[in-house]
Amino acid sequence: MRLHSRLLSLFLCVAFLTACANAKSVAQKPADAGTLRSFNAPFEDVKDAAYGALKLLRLYPEGEHDTQERHVILLARPPHGMSWGEVGRISVEKTGELPTEVRVVYDKRTPFQFTGGEESFSRRLFERMDDILAKRSAGPK
Repeated sequence: MRLHSRLLSLFLCVAFLTACANAKSVAQKPADAGTLRSFNAPFEDVKDAAYGALKLLRLYPEGEHDTQERHVILLARPPHGMSWGEVGRISVEKTGELPTEVRVVYDKRTPFQFTGGEESFSRRLFERMDDILAKRSAGPK
């Protein structure tokens, strides 16, 4: 019986760890995955606003790279409060014309935590990006 409960515990630990999201799993999601938002601003301004919004949220990129189609920012938020942390990807599309689209993928590290969902994070990120872009367009001319 004791061996049975140990094996069950081991199985549950392995299942728990394999269900965890990580930076690699988020980076490998399809390019069209996540929450989409369009901004009526040029690519460089939107990219700068994304970095500015992350700074306001006290999040810092774990990695970034450019492709021909998009600029990608990878995030990893460490455990905090009642959360095991989250991982995410922000993609700023390089369309060359307005609007500039941004896609956000943001996953909880474990499916068992209650905080840190994509919808909540995307909303907070996009609100801050809106504020940054509004201040930029209202700046001195």
